[in-house]
Amino acid sequence: MVNIMRPRRQPQNQIACGVVVVIVGILFGGIFTLWRFTLSAPQPSNPTNTPLRIDLQTPTHSEFPILLIPAAQVYADITEVYLSDEMGWDVSNLGQKVGYLQGTARPGSEHHVVLVGHVELRDGAPGVFKKLDKLTSGDIVILYVGAREIRYTVTEVFETDTYNLSVIADSTDKLLTMITCAGYDFISNTYQKRLVVQAKKI
Repeated sequence: MVNIMRPRRQPQNQIACGVVVVIVGILFGGIFTLWRFTLSAPQPSNPTNTPLRIDLQTPTHSEFPILLIPAAQVYADITEVYLSDEMGWDVSNLGQKVGYLQGTARPGSEHHVVLVGHVELRDGAPGVFKKLDKLTSGDIVILYVGAREIRYTVTEVFETDTYNLSVIADSTDKLLTMITCAGYDFISNTYQKRLVVQAKKI
C-alpha cells in the first residue's frame, strides 16, 4: 500500500488575508514611488515671477502681432482699428481681437503703442479685455511681432473719462497703453468710464 501525503489545505480566510496584504503592499508601493517622483521632478520655470494663469506656447509665426498677458488671460491677435470721420475709431468689428489705433504707433515701435479691446461683446459674452482690471503693477505684458518678443511691465491701472485723449498722446517713454470700457450704467445701458493700463518696456 502506497501512502501518498497530501498537502494540507489552507483555510479560506488565510488565503483571502494573504491576497489583501499583497494588494495593499502594491498600492502603498505605488503611492510611495509617485510621491518620490513628485518631489524629485523639476518644477516649471517662471523667470518673470508672473502668475501664469494660462498655459500657452510661444508663437513661432503669425500673420498678426500677438498680445500675451498671462495675469489677465489674454492671448490675441492684434489688428488695426481705422479712424472714421463720424465715429472716431470704429471698434464695432473687433470681436475677440485686440486693436491698435490708426494714427498711433504700430506694435513693435519704440514710440507709444495704444491697444484697445472689448470688455464685453454685443451678445454678452466676455471680451478679450474682460480681466484687464485684474492687472497690478509689475505684471508682465508681452508683444510678439514676427520673431521679436517685446516685454513690458505694468506701471499704472486707472479709470478715466471716455473722452480723455491724453492717455493716447505720443510719448518717447516706450509706453504701451491698453484701454477698455468700465463703469457700466444699467439705466443708460452704456459704459461711463474707460479702464486704462499703462506699461513700460523692459
